[in-house]
Amino acid sequence: MPLAWIIDAMLAATVASLAKVPVKLPRSAQQIVRTLVGTMLGAAITLQLVQWFPDLWTTLLCLLLALAIMFVVGYVALRRIGGFEKLSAVLCAIPGGVAEMILLADKA
Repeated sequence: MPLAWIIDAMLAATVASLAKVPVKLPRSAQQIVRTLVGTMLGAAITLQLVQWFPDLWTTLLCLLLALAIMFVVGYVALRRIGGFEKLSAVLCAIPGGVAEMILLADKA
């Protein structure tokens, strides 16, 4: 998808939100978009990439450590500086998966 389409949609949603226009995405559209994104990401994982994993174990370990540190720092900052409640701070501090965190927050 061209970057301009994504930026235009983000700008339109931002302007509408600032103008206090109710902006809502239908649940059916959320499921379709989530399925499409998951399919595109899954299709990007090839056998060659999986075969590289043993060679990249130090990099993957460092990535997991960095994600854990980002989560802890984000959680502490949101609790102490932002004054967030525990559940909101946890869901906001989790790196990646913004749409999934919004869904979890909505259900929680």
